[in-house]
Amino acid sequence: GIGYVGGEVRGKLDGNAMLRLKLSGERMKGKAEGTLKDGTLDLKMSLEGDLLSSLLVLGGGVKASGYGKLELALGGPYDSPKLKEFNLSLEDGKISWGPTEVRNIVVEARMEPDGFLKVGKFEAKLDGGRLEVSNRRGERPLKLEVLGGVNLGVLQLNTGPSGIELHIPGIMSPEGTGTFVLYGRRPDEPFLIEGPTSLPRMVGTVLLRNAEITYPPTGGKRPSIWDRTDWDLTLVAGEEVWYFRDAIFGAGARLRIEEGDRLTLHGCPARGDFWVEGSLRATSGTIFYLDKEFWVEEAGIEFNTKYGVEPIVYGSAETKVRDENTGRELPVYLRLYAWDPKTGAKLERAPLNECFLDVEVPPSWDISKEEVLRLLGYPLEEYPRKVAEALGIGVEDRVFRSLLSPIEYRLRRAIGLDVLQIQPSLMRNLLAPSGPSLTSLLYGTKFTLGERIGTRGLLFYRGELEPPKPPYGELWSVQHLLGLEYRLWTDTWLKLEYSYDPLSGQRDRRVGLRHRIWW
Repeated sequence: GIGYVGGEVRGKLDGNAMLRLKLSGERMKGKAEGTLKDGTLDLKMSLEGDLLSSLLVLGGGVKASGYGKLELALGGPYDSPKLKEFNLSLEDGKISWGPTEVRNIVVEARMEPDGFLKVGKFEAKLDGGRLEVSNRRGERPLKLEVLGGVNLGVLQLNTGPSGIELHIPGIMSPEGTGTFVLYGRRPDEPFLIEGPTSLPRMVGTVLLRNAEITYPPTGGKRPSIWDRTDWDLTLVAGEEVWYFRDAIFGAGARLRIEEGDRLTLHGCPARGDFWVEGSLRATSGTIFYLDKEFWVEEAGIEFNTKYGVEPIVYGSAETKVRDENTGRELPVYLRLYAWDPKTGAKLERAPLNECFLDVEVPPSWDISKEEVLRLLGYPLEEYPRKVAEALGIGVEDRVFRSLLSPIEYRLRRAIGLDVLQIQPSLMRNLLAPSGPSLTSLLYGTKFTLGERIGTRGLLFYRGELEPPKPPYGELWSVQHLLGLEYRLWTDTWLKLEYSYDPLSGQRDRRVGLRHRIWW
């Protein structure tokens, strides 16, 4: 902190005064000199030491430190003084909040005669990347309405191609980070933040890599800065961008966004002219529905909301079930639909606010919807209990995701894997007719490990804890599945799988080729 060492304050009955102070503390020292004459203030101050820790009081778990020198002068009416001079130099600064740490902060800023606060240098390192900030005069300057108005001009941000690593609460997995590459409308231009401060304008492009994101925010409410920002911003998906959601259309989802997909934001929500254009598509990932894991074939959303049109969504996913009566393995599809209000037909591309999920099997199998539900483990006679299970699993996903996501994130970073996911089945086991036991609570737990092969392939392992099977006496066993999924061309995938049951010694090898046809 700052302590008072010595000085004097002298005043007269007519309201005039003279000030001379010397300040000192463990981290900082300084002095202040000035006069107040006929209601006019003339004050000069200088500080030197750990400026960031003493002056940057942000709270919320934010920690800061950094050595610097600050010189400033105030003048004008004592009740509304104006900043006349400002010179700041800072080196070796550090700010940290949550998993994000900004290091090696270097700042040089000075006020020019016309009141423009010129940022000559601002550099900082963020986990493998560097952020550079400068400013210039512009038609839409950022002006701080303090000390007579401080003109910051137009801020210019540049991260370079390596980007910077950040955590954004609410839209990213807990303790998760992503790599943000900032540039202007073109790669050779800087990202801009323009004024006024009451309605800042963001102009440029954000390329996101290696991140897990969700929307709407998990906190339930968008930050106010979102609504009062004027957007001219394009968001581009880079490598390894995953969308996750605990419950969307009644299902949990984890989808890998196609590299190169983009959304462009226009206008300001608070002003009423905000709209979005662009599209996002996923051709890999998982959807959890009716206590089954479906592998995504394709899912996407298309935006063009300028005239109030709802985003259009589409999607399909597949799982495999085995008919215990015949031993046949049957594909079951999960598809997104809406009803055509005129014809009553199903629409495969549906407005976001009208769509629903439906399960299907190939028409050649000619079985009823009730039979499909039975194959999924939802026979009609047990439907009430199964519905309770499904509701419980939804609650479980919301509760345990907040606990498991940080663990999964740390393990992924420590091991160096692209995919690491744990899926418990506690609620289903608690609601089982036979009642739960300490061991049975873990039955059905799935864990998935995966590593990307370039931009086209995924090598993965999945294990599932299973309950005892007659005639074996073990309390549990682990079903193993090793697989490789590789995209040969844009719409063609090759899939290889090898499964092994250690109790029975049964092995199964599968080769699949999938091609998507557009019409």
